[in-house]
Amino acid sequence: MKVAYLSMMTFFIVGYLVSIIYFIDYLRRNHYRTWVNLGEPELAKIRTGSIRDGVQQVQAFIATWAFIFSNVYASMGDPRLSILVWRLRILIAGCLLLFPGVFLLP
Repeated sequence: MKVAYLSMMTFFIVGYLVSIIYFIDYLRRNHYRTWVNLGEPELAKIRTGSIRDGVQQVQAFIATWAFIFSNVYASMGDPRLSILVWRLRILIAGCLLLFPGVFLLP
Protein backbone atom coordinates (compact mmCIF):
# COMPACT_ATOMS: atom_id res chain seq x y z
CA MET A 1 0.00 0.00 0.00
CA LYS A 2 2.77 2.41 0.94
CA VAL A 3 4.63 1.84 -2.34
CA ALA A 4 1.48 2.36 -4.41
CA TYR A 5 0.65 5.55 -2.50
CA LEU A 6 4.14 6.98 -2.90
CA SER A 7 4.16 6.03 -6.59
CA MET A 8 0.85 7.82 -7.12
CA MET A 9 2.08 10.88 -5.22
CA THR A 10 5.26 10.92 -7.31
CA PHE A 11 3.18 10.67 -10.49
CA PHE A 12 1.11 13.71 -9.49
CA ILE A 13 4.11 15.79 -8.41
CA VAL A 14 6.20 15.04 -11.51
CA GLY A 15 3.12 15.49 -13.71
CA TYR A 16 2.47 18.87 -12.11
CA LEU A 17 6.06 20.05 -12.52
CA VAL A 18 6.24 19.00 -16.17
CA SER A 19 2.81 20.48 -16.91
CA ILE A 20 3.42 23.81 -15.18
CA ILE A 21 6.72 24.26 -17.02
CA TYR A 22 5.01 23.55 -20.35
CA PHE A 23 2.04 25.76 -19.40
CA ILE A 24 4.27 28.73 -18.55
CA ASP A 25 6.25 28.27 -21.75
CA TYR A 26 3.01 27.99 -23.76
CA LEU A 27 1.72 31.22 -22.22
CA ARG A 28 5.02 32.98 -22.94
CA ARG A 29 5.02 31.86 -26.60
CA ASN A 30 1.32 32.15 -27.48
CA HIS A 31 -0.21 34.59 -24.98
CA TYR A 32 2.64 36.92 -24.17
CA ARG A 33 0.50 39.72 -22.74
CA THR A 34 -1.17 37.32 -20.29
CA TRP A 35 2.23 35.93 -19.29
CA VAL A 36 3.48 39.46 -18.57
CA ASN A 37 0.31 40.27 -16.62
CA LEU A 38 0.93 37.22 -14.44
CA GLY A 39 4.37 38.57 -13.51
CA GLU A 40 6.45 36.63 -16.05
CA PRO A 41 6.67 33.37 -14.08
CA GLU A 42 9.73 31.20 -14.76
CA LEU A 43 11.23 28.43 -12.69
CA ALA A 44 14.78 29.37 -13.75
CA LYS A 45 14.47 32.80 -12.11
CA ILE A 46 13.67 31.23 -8.73
CA ARG A 47 16.97 29.35 -8.62
CA THR A 48 19.16 32.33 -9.41
CA GLY A 49 19.06 35.98 -8.60
CA SER A 50 18.30 38.10 -5.59
CA ILE A 51 15.72 37.62 -2.87
CA ARG A 52 13.58 40.28 -4.55
CA ASP A 53 13.53 38.23 -7.76
CA GLY A 54 12.53 35.16 -5.76
CA VAL A 55 9.68 37.02 -4.07
CA GLN A 56 8.48 38.35 -7.42
CA GLN A 57 8.49 34.83 -8.85
CA VAL A 58 6.52 33.48 -5.89
CA GLN A 59 3.98 36.26 -6.48
CA ALA A 60 3.94 35.36 -10.18
CA PHE A 61 3.23 31.71 -9.36
CA ILE A 62 0.42 32.70 -7.00
CA ALA A 63 -1.03 34.80 -9.83
CA THR A 64 -0.59 31.81 -12.16
CA TRP A 65 -2.53 29.55 -9.79
CA ALA A 66 -5.24 32.22 -9.55
CA PHE A 67 -5.35 32.25 -13.36
CA ILE A 68 -5.59 28.44 -13.47
CA PHE A 69 -8.48 28.33 -11.00
CA SER A 70 -10.36 31.26 -12.53
CA ASN A 71 -12.26 31.21 -15.81
CA VAL A 72 -10.20 33.93 -17.48
CA TYR A 73 -8.64 31.38 -19.82
CA ALA A 74 -12.08 30.59 -21.31
CA SER A 75 -12.44 34.11 -22.71
CA MET A 76 -9.14 33.72 -24.58
CA GLY A 77 -10.70 31.20 -26.99
CA ASP A 78 -7.69 28.85 -27.05
CA PRO A 79 -8.75 25.18 -26.82
CA ARG A 80 -5.21 23.99 -26.11
CA LEU A 81 -4.91 26.45 -23.22
CA SER A 82 -8.20 25.09 -21.84
CA ILE A 83 -6.82 21.54 -21.92
CA LEU A 84 -3.63 22.64 -20.18
CA VAL A 85 -5.60 24.46 -17.48
CA TRP A 86 -7.83 21.45 -16.81
CA ARG A 87 -4.81 19.12 -16.69
CA LEU A 88 -3.16 21.39 -14.14
CA ARG A 89 -6.36 21.60 -12.09
CA ILE A 90 -6.55 17.81 -11.89
CA LEU A 91 -2.86 17.44 -11.01
CA ILE A 92 -2.98 20.17 -8.35
CA ALA A 93 -6.12 18.64 -6.83
CA GLY A 94 -4.46 15.22 -6.81
CA CYS A 95 -1.37 16.59 -5.07
CA LEU A 96 -3.44 18.43 -2.47
CA LEU A 97 -5.64 15.40 -1.79
CA LEU A 98 -2.72 12.98 -1.47
CA PHE A 99 -0.36 15.24 0.49
CA PRO A 100 -1.91 14.73 3.98
CA GLY A 101 -1.47 10.98 3.59
CA VAL A 102 2.31 11.40 3.65
CA PHE A 103 2.05 12.17 7.37
CA LEU A 104 -0.29 9.23 8.02
CA LEU A 105 1.94 6.55 6.51
CA PRO A 106 3.70 4.35 9.08
